Amino acid sequence: MEENSKEEISSGLTDVEKKEAIKKAFKCTDIYIDLNDLNKSYTYPNQQPLNMEDKAVAMVYRGFYKKVKEVLKEESHKQDHMIRYAGRFFRCYEIPTINGGVVAARQMPPEFITLDESGMEDRLIEELMHPRLRAGGLIIICGAPGNGKTTTCAATIDKRIRKFGGLCITVEDPVEIPLQGKRGKGTCLQIQVENQHQFPEAVRGIMRAYPTGTDSIMLIGETRDGETASEALRSSIDGRLVITTMHANSPLEGLQRFANLASKVMDTSEVNNMLSSSFRVAIHQELKMKKLITKILVDEIDVQGAIKDGKFQNMKTQLETQQTKVKQNQKFNYMNRS
Repeated sequence: MEENSKEEISSGLTDVEKKEAIKKAFKCTDIYIDLNDLNKSYTYPNQQPLNMEDKAVAMVYRGFYKKVKEVLKEESHKQDHMIRYAGRFFRCYEIPTINGGVVAARQMPPEFITLDESGMEDRLIEELMHPRLRAGGLIIICGAPGNGKTTTCAATIDKRIRKFGGLCITVEDPVEIPLQGKRGKGTCLQIQVENQHQFPEAVRGIMRAYPTGTDSIMLIGETRDGETASEALRSSIDGRLVITTMHANSPLEGLQRFANLASKVMDTSEVNNMLSSSFRVAIHQELKMKKLITKILVDEIDVQGAIKDGKFQNMKTQLETQQTKVKQNQKFNYMNRS
C-alpha cells in the first residue's frame, strides 16, 4: 500500500478492517471520479454511487481521490496514467467535461492471470502457443474496452517466453500489467510512451534492439492509427511475433480494420500482400457474466488468399467454418508452417 494511502485509511482501523474496506470499495471494474465533487462519483458496472455512508470505505475513496489529483498534477503532460493505490492498479484517463474533469479509472487485475487461468478455451491456447509462431507473424486481440484484451496479451507473452525463451519488448501507453524481467527461459522489457503519437517511433526504435537468432516478440499495446499499423506490419514481416490489441466487434472486423489503418500510410496492394504473409491469429473476446466468450480467425490457406485479394467480406464463411473446427477439435489447414 502506498504511504499516503496508509495515512488516509489507517484512522482507528485494524489491518483486517482496512483490507475489508479496500475490498468493498474496489468491488467494481471502473470508478468515475468527479474531480470537483467526490460525492458525485460512481462505479461500474451498474453505475452505482460511491458508498460514502460506510466510514471505512469512504476513507478508502477519499485516499484514492487524493492520489488521483496528485498524479494528475504531477503528470499534467500525459493523457493516460497508471495509478497504484492500496495495492491495486488503475488505468486512468481524464475526461474534460463541460462541468469540469472526470477521471475514468479502470481497475487492472490485482494478480497476474496466466493463460490457463484466463478462461480461454484449450484449443485457442494451443493456437496462441503454436510452434509456427516462433518464426514471427501478427496476432490481433480485439474486443470492446474492459473485456480482458491486455490480460490475454500479457498471459500469452508470459507463457510463450517461459516455454520458448527469447526476448519480448513491449510498447504501451501506459504499462498495465508488470512483465519486466526474466520469465522462465525468456526476458521481457517494457517501454511506456507518453501518448499514442509516440508508438510508431518507439516501434521503429526497438526493431533494432532484438538479438539475432532468438525468439522475438513485440507487444504494441493498442493499434489506433495508420503509422502504428504500418510499423507493426513491417515488424511482423521481419520475423518478429507482433501482438497488438484493437477495438473491433469480430476477428474479421479487427483484421480488416488493421488493413484499413495500414493502407492510410502504405499502398493497399502492398498492405494486402504483406498481411497475407504475416497474419497468424485474430481473436475476439467478450466477458459475459465473468465467462470469456471467444471467436478465432487463423491463417488457413483460403483466408490467406482472401487477404491477398483484399476480399475481407468473403471471409465470413471461413470465420464460421473455423468456429466449427474449434468446437469439433479439427485441425486447421495451414500453408507450409510447421
